Amino acid sequence: MDSLIQAVAWAIRTTTPSNAPYCPAQMAFGQDMLLRRKVIIDWQLLKEQRQKQAIANNIKENKNRRPHLYKIGDWVLIVEKQYERAKKAKLSSPTEGPYKILKVYTNGNVRIMRGQYEEDISIRRLRPYTKR
Repeated sequence: MDSLIQAVAWAIRTTTPSNAPYCPAQMAFGQDMLLRRKVIIDWQLLKEQRQKQAIANNIKENKNRRPHLYKIGDWVLIVEKQYERAKKAKLSSPTEGPYKILKVYTNGNVRIMRGQYEEDISIRRLRPYTKR
């Protein structure tokens, strides 16, 4: 069992991820684990690639999102998280509300009146409420 764990750990350290040209062991120790030669890490290139990957992931995540500008006085529903839904009945509503918006911040948060208290919440958890 010990040799198996060591083999798995070695495989993880020496495998080059798809988003970086260096494996974790090269970045940690500054040398190649197989050939024992010095590796010079281009940290600037690594930082740029990670930034580029983050932007690509953000674009991919937001491509189906419809923009909505929230205003003071609008009504919104809170979309419950998956673990919050697990505690409820299977056919219960996946949203909670409606709640009135009291203030809109520039950082992507809004303040709502949730029952007897005010709460700041991210617009990623909100959905516009339309009266039918």
